Amino acid sequence: MNANISAAIRAVPSEAREAIVNVRGHWAFLAIGLAIAAAVIAFLNYEFSGLLASLAIGVGMVLFCAVTLIGGIASWLFFTGLLWRRSEARTPPRRMRRLADDDIPRRFWFSGFFATLLWIVPLYALALGLVSATE
Repeated sequence: MNANISAAIRAVPSEAREAIVNVRGHWAFLAIGLAIAAAVIAFLNYEFSGLLASLAIGVGMVLFCAVTLIGGIASWLFFTGLLWRRSEARTPPRRMRRLADDDIPRRFWFSGFFATLLWIVPLYALALGLVSATE
């Protein structure tokens, strides 16, 4: 799995690659942003339930969105690298110039994105259905 993700990360433009790799250096800003978003959701939901319940709902919603966003990015990179590596393994070696590791064709980026959408869209639909059913 790591080889597929690393193959796709090598193909990402350098600015985006630096942002992906250096996210852990900015974890405090990410945590502050998530806490502010949870507080805003708790404030908006305060009328319908108590403070602790609305804060728990806010934290749950924010963590769900953050985890699926990070998981979606990792999934996109994984499926892109996986599909590209499988297509490279099937083709016989040619005497022509082969693509370098950092030249993944655009069709694999799109197919990796659509493979990620296959699991993330039903997950969000299920979450929205559960939220609307509880109201």
